Amino acid sequence: MRNIFKRKELFSIRKISVGVASVIIGASMLSGVQPLGKTEVQAKENIEVETTQDVQIKVVEYEGRALIKITATKDISNVDIKITLDGQKVTTYHVDKLKAGESITKELTKEQLGKVKDRLAKKIKTLPNTAVVRKSVEQTFSIDKSNLKVAVSYDIEEGTVVPNKPEVKPGEPSKPGQPDVKPEGPSKPGQPDVKPEEPSNPEQPSNPGNPDTKPEEPSNPGTKPEVKRTKAVVESVFVTKGTEPVLANLTFQFANVKHPEEVVEQTTNLAMLGGEELYLDEEYKLTLKDNAGYTFSERLVKAKKEGDFVVLQDANTNETIETLLVKEKTSGSENPGEITLDKLVAKVVTKDDRPFGDVPFRLFEFDSNIPNIVKEAKTNASGELTLDAKSLKPNTKYDLRIQKKNTPFLRDNVVFTTDKDGKIKTIDNKAVTQTTTGIIEFKEEKVNDNEAKMTKARFKVVDEQGNPVKGVELSASGIKTKITTLKNSRSDENGIVTLDLESKVNGVNYIVNVSKNDQFNWQFKPEAVSLFVTEEGKVNYTSGDYKTFNYNGENIPVFVVKKIDLNHLKTELQEKIKEAEEVLKTREIKELRDILNSAKEELAKPETLPIYVGGYLNDLTKALEKIKNQQEQRTKVVVEPVFVAKETEPVFDNLTFQFTNVKHPEEVVEQTTNQGMLSEEELYLEEEYKLTLKDNAGYTFNERLVKVKILDGFMVLHDANTNESIQTLLVKEKTSGSENPGDASNQALRNKLEELVKRELRTEAGYIANQGNQIANNAWISAKTEAERVLKNESATKEDLEAAIKNLEEKIHNATLGSEKVKVEKLIRAKNRLDLIPKLKKAKTLEEVLELKKLVKPEDEATPEGPNKPGEKPGKPEGTPGGTPGTTPEKPGNGENGNNPLPSAKPVINSYSFDDKVVESAGGEVNVTIKGENLTADNVKIKVLNPFTAAKEEELSNSITYKKVGDDVVATIKLPANTTSTAKSFNLVFTDALGMKAKATYSEERGENGRVITILPTGKTKQDSVLSFVTISSYQAHHSTDLTTTTTDKGNVSKKTVAHLYGTNLKANVTKVKIIDQNGVEWPIHTTGSNIEASDYPMMVIGKLGNGISGDGTYQEAEIVLPNHLDTDMTFTYVFAPDGVNFDEAHKVTAVVEKTTNVKSAVKRTITVKYQDENGKTLKGDKVLTGYSWFNYSVEKDTIDGYKNVIVKDNKALSGKFGTKDQEIVLVYTNKEVAQPSETEKPAPQEDTLATSKAKLKELADRDLKLEDSYKKASSELQTNWRRARALANRVLAESNNKEEVDNQIVALEKAIAAIENSTEASKPSEEKPKEEGNAGNITKPTKNVDELKTELQKLVEQDPTKEDNYKLKDSLQEKAWKTARAKAQALLQGEATAEVLEEQVGKLTRALETLKEENKLANDKADKPNTTPESPAPEEKVSEVTSYTGDKAVISKVDGKLLVTVNGKNLKASDLSFRFHDGNSWKDVTLKVISEDSNKIVLEFVVPEELRNSMATYKISAKYKNQTIKANGAINFKIA
Repeated sequence: MRNIFKRKELFSIRKISVGVASVIIGASMLSGVQPLGKTEVQAKENIEVETTQDVQIKVVEYEGRALIKITATKDISNVDIKITLDGQKVTTYHVDKLKAGESITKELTKEQLGKVKDRLAKKIKTLPNTAVVRKSVEQTFSIDKSNLKVAVSYDIEEGTVVPNKPEVKPGEPSKPGQPDVKPEGPSKPGQPDVKPEEPSNPEQPSNPGNPDTKPEEPSNPGTKPEVKRTKAVVESVFVTKGTEPVLANLTFQFANVKHPEEVVEQTTNLAMLGGEELYLDEEYKLTLKDNAGYTFSERLVKAKKEGDFVVLQDANTNETIETLLVKEKTSGSENPGEITLDKLVAKVVTKDDRPFGDVPFRLFEFDSNIPNIVKEAKTNASGELTLDAKSLKPNTKYDLRIQKKNTPFLRDNVVFTTDKDGKIKTIDNKAVTQTTTGIIEFKEEKVNDNEAKMTKARFKVVDEQGNPVKGVELSASGIKTKITTLKNSRSDENGIVTLDLESKVNGVNYIVNVSKNDQFNWQFKPEAVSLFVTEEGKVNYTSGDYKTFNYNGENIPVFVVKKIDLNHLKTELQEKIKEAEEVLKTREIKELRDILNSAKEELAKPETLPIYVGGYLNDLTKALEKIKNQQEQRTKVVVEPVFVAKETEPVFDNLTFQFTNVKHPEEVVEQTTNQGMLSEEELYLEEEYKLTLKDNAGYTFNERLVKVKILDGFMVLHDANTNESIQTLLVKEKTSGSENPGDASNQALRNKLEELVKRELRTEAGYIANQGNQIANNAWISAKTEAERVLKNESATKEDLEAAIKNLEEKIHNATLGSEKVKVEKLIRAKNRLDLIPKLKKAKTLEEVLELKKLVKPEDEATPEGPNKPGEKPGKPEGTPGGTPGTTPEKPGNGENGNNPLPSAKPVINSYSFDDKVVESAGGEVNVTIKGENLTADNVKIKVLNPFTAAKEEELSNSITYKKVGDDVVATIKLPANTTSTAKSFNLVFTDALGMKAKATYSEERGENGRVITILPTGKTKQDSVLSFVTISSYQAHHSTDLTTTTTDKGNVSKKTVAHLYGTNLKANVTKVKIIDQNGVEWPIHTTGSNIEASDYPMMVIGKLGNGISGDGTYQEAEIVLPNHLDTDMTFTYVFAPDGVNFDEAHKVTAVVEKTTNVKSAVKRTITVKYQDENGKTLKGDKVLTGYSWFNYSVEKDTIDGYKNVIVKDNKALSGKFGTKDQEIVLVYTNKEVAQPSETEKPAPQEDTLATSKAKLKELADRDLKLEDSYKKASSELQTNWRRARALANRVLAESNNKEEVDNQIVALEKAIAAIENSTEASKPSEEKPKEEGNAGNITKPTKNVDELKTELQKLVEQDPTKEDNYKLKDSLQEKAWKTARAKAQALLQGEATAEVLEEQVGKLTRALETLKEENKLANDKADKPNTTPESPAPEEKVSEVTSYTGDKAVISKVDGKLLVTVNGKNLKASDLSFRFHDGNSWKDVTLKVISEDSNKIVLEFVVPEELRNSMATYKISAKYKNQTIKANGAINFKIA
């Protein structure tokens, strides 16, 4: 059963977007969840999930069972897991260790939980729950009205490692990294191995059938104590080539000698290698990772503590390493003694050994692990193709692959590598020797030689008592790039299952378990068995948690099964679907519609799982219950006018129309026209009405079904059938002499046609739209579309209506008849009565089909009504669950009898691969290898689409050839030449033989559409990065026929857009984008994780590299969230540079964001930079910068020949915000000596400027209190206040150039720091009342109900500090935070929200209000305070502290030898500082010159003595403050250049 639960986890992830209410999802699966946060997910009852930064816990419940999954987010060890139910212990587990990202899963059966409940009812005494004095996390879940508690205790590596070994009992195999479970006596098949409350029998013998089981060895009392390991950050060392620094980025690897699995990689930056974390005093092998330009001799190193620093030492000599020397690679062979080849010859011969000419080949060149096509050529008349070493790159791997896919060969490719000179040194992973000829033969395969080499793997299936079980189906899946199902087989009367598995070169790994279909019928253990088939055909079973059986001298794995029946879930889901459809007939509910569509899609699949069906059943049930409990919300609106006309002439006579509500027929609205207009009727929004003309002597009107919808903010009348807006109502003038008897006749025909159009075959029980019925199904859809067009035409004649009725009735009959034929054909094939298939295909009536069915299945149950002939009433065809009462739905297989299941010809695609996805402009072939189940050259096809229009490329699609190769199908696509200057791309879709999308089991992540192929334009090669076109879409927006533009959904807060890029050689880490609006302003773009608000600038999100771009090769996606706080409609144009440099102006896309109420004034501002001499003469053209008021700008002082110095006129700032006015900056160029540098160039720490304020704020923000004892002792509230103040400070530093705002944040952060430092309550018991949220680790429920919380939240929303007279924080970050919290609160008040969510928002808005009021008070106090007298000197609070000290550069000039040293802190005095200088040999005391000094920052200057300026040694400066070594960031390292 555990297998089923695992699939439920997958289901919960996949369907969370449609409101899966029955599945419990851990906090780690929800985006944006921070560590130590709570997440509530609605299950049967409210469940609170708490995670830590180290461990995440997830629980999935299903029919009284529970599945518990523990995931480590960091490396942890010695893990104990304790589970209790209502305080009663259920079980415990122990795991030796878990690596980051690794999970363990444990199941609690219904029986286990039931036993504990029985104990509780009988008040059986059990052991108390004991606390583990280690790091731990607890969670409480509600399972079937009981509280399930999961406690996880563990050791986590935080500077030390204390390995622990799990307890291993006799009969249990010990496996590293696997959960060590303590069993309950002998483990019963099908039950989880858990430790019960009662002690197990210690004398139970080990399982004799499992050769891997060993008894636990006695512990050794003389075992040495475990050694603690300490990890530390190593000081930087220089990387040089000779005496010159190497500025290229080189990656070094540190491999731990004692723990070789521990490998640390570090890349150099500006010729410095540093920052790697290594274990102290442990030896590492230091090597240079593969590099094309440099070599490095391996060294044995270790990290050693030297005084206050951790340095790198040579492990052999114990000398400190200051410089790592690398060598530049030179031309010539790396190994002069190795044998190489100057050429390689591919020789192709026929099966009769004759030369095979004109055979195409492709040469692939590997870039890392990515193959790129570099050459295409064909064999000559002698059947040879020669590759000369002169055309090959050095030190490169190549793959020469034959492309004649319609002919099989004994080998398809040859892999070879080159040495440093480009000569061939290995072929097929073997070194070239004296006997290597370099001639590789590709011989045509004989027709009878293509049988794969097969071997047999056997398994036994037994029940819980050990008796053999017949008829259980096992499936084998081969592990390659993805898991591909290969073979299925059922157990015989002895319980033996024999699987024929293929053996290949280098062997194949397989996984075997109970097949998907049989998981409705069997619970099984183990979950799966892994095995390996060697190249020689030997089967090696991987040891695992299973028993074995001796079969003819071979120990084979045993599956233990238990009979279950979950097929009823399908029938129940079908009934629930019907119920949901009835609800949706009366009103449209998006949430229910989404769940319904997904459920129908799942149920229509030939294979599904109980967990999927059960999940959808629960979802629909809950959604329907929710709807029943809700009162119907109806909105009455006044409808916009429509014209009333007779043909093209307006009708000015007064006509009275009636609107009759379909759902509420007693509601009839009458409205009379005025001046040819029908207007101002009041109707309910989105409800259907029958629109008729009230008795009128002069005019007639054909009844229409209408409804009112919102269109662009207006209430517009729509046709309810077509959803098209109505602008004109057409009436007809009655002719003399009659009431026009034809009108009544036409109306009857219209009514009949409308009924036929309403019929939706695809939702009728048992109807099959594909599997051979696709042609008839498509014909019905076309007829239905044509009928809708006829109905839409109010002038349609009687003949038009009759023809549409006849055509649609005929197509309905053919489609339903075809569906019955599909089902009967399955029975015919299952009974091997293939002689009946020709008769079935000729059958024209339902009676003929049913007669054939009786021949195959005479004892069949009552046959339901089948398809109808034209003129008959529609009935329900035979079929799936939920069909006609009395029928039995088809089941996958006949588990009871052990017969084979009904074969399915439907193809299932598990994976695919291309020999190449890019062809030259001359055109060529692309070969697609399709892998999966039930594949033939006839039942799987490829549809080639133009991604720009989504239209099928008929000629290309129809010209594809298909060939069966083994179990695979190879499709060859012939692409034409491209003579244009633009690349052409195509999207491939896998279908069945009738054009329906084929079932696929593979998954593709964002940006990983691997089914795009491209033809290069003229003049481009495969190494070029080229765009063929770009499309764009946006979140929840309406689809447009123009795929190059999108308008974001106005009602959605998120303005998320996705650009889809097609082309060649696209790389996610290379592609660049720029965004320009209609005003010509280019917008700065930021990425997720920055401190910038997405509402202010475009934000790149997702992307594996964190840059918002996903995918490599022929397809990419760029996900961009646009700003949503603008006061005008804004059109953004995206332009991409696929090579990272050249922006392709020919392929642009646009996104429109409509104005919102949360506004920023989008008025374009300019800054004009002028370049003049002292006389005002213009020296070069003006530079105009454009932006908006909140944009940052920066002006560089360009160099102009003939001028030495630059002065900024009027001393204007060269960086800042654009502001609300246009600006002009004049740069004056002169040759005069400038007495004083500009204010932006010289340090001015003494003055109270924006620069000094920012410097001070940065010093405060850089200080990490988490490393200090005072922080650890402080209360969680003080810690939270500091973290919040620090985060706001970093945001202000990044975004603000408002000095007042910076100063306010300095005060706030200083206050938060002081509160922690001065806190004396941290170590004392709190005298305050406990807060509602409780202590860390405990979870409590809200103390107020929803109504009370909404009232409290409404009161908070009504408070507006910005309207007070003394308000001074306009546009501040505090104000933004308050506005954001207030807007979220307003949204919650208008919608539905749980008490937990409301309570959380009450807290957030309260804190935001308090912060805003407090900061505003501080701003007023500062404004009111006189400058002469400080309010509170408080000398006792002036505690000196150094937070950091840094040098201004890593390499200083040998000309002046100057290094500026900056010391940051608070209440500093230069007289308390002392310094030491290390000249490469020893430390010396030195005195530094004070350049500037204030209480928070001191800048000093150190000058290296001239005699030392020619040395390449690494120099160091260390500092002490009040004779205490400053340890904030180690010594300052620098060199002389």
